[in-house]
Amino acid sequence: MAIQAHQVGFFIIGLVAAVGVIYAYQVGRRMKGYLGFKLKRAGVGMFAYTLGVLILPHYKYSVAETVTFAFILAVAVGFFFVRPPRISRRIPRRVRTAVIARDLRGEPFDPRLHQIDHVVPLSRGGDNSVENLRVIGRERNLQKSARMPGLKDLLGKR
Repeated sequence: MAIQAHQVGFFIIGLVAAVGVIYAYQVGRRMKGYLGFKLKRAGVGMFAYTLGVLILPHYKYSVAETVTFAFILAVAVGFFFVRPPRISRRIPRRVRTAVIARDLRGEPFDPRLHQIDHVVPLSRGGDNSVENLRVIGRERNLQKSARMPGLKDLLGKR
């Protein structure tokens, strides 16, 4: 049985989708606090929207006015009542020790050669968890800046 061109196309699309899902999962693991905040904000906003849609028609507003006002209410409530988490740049000692032990495997940490890097940068929603930290060379960390990680970074290839 011969493989047809459309079968190869579906395979490639499936492969690209699988890689995208793996990437999203790996980034999400390193952004737990930020994703929790976003979900909480969305939940509070949806609750406010639902209340607006249920209450406003009783005051004789049209459907368009009701939906518009409820949407504005949802955005306002979500942004003003759900604050983003405070992110500390300080890495707890136990986390720092665990990352150094995992990555250097007994070698001493030399601050002139090594730096502790956030795989997903703090500025992009990353956290100070063991999964999101790694020891890399000082020069490489300075070159990386605040870029999001590539798939090799997320799969542990150093």
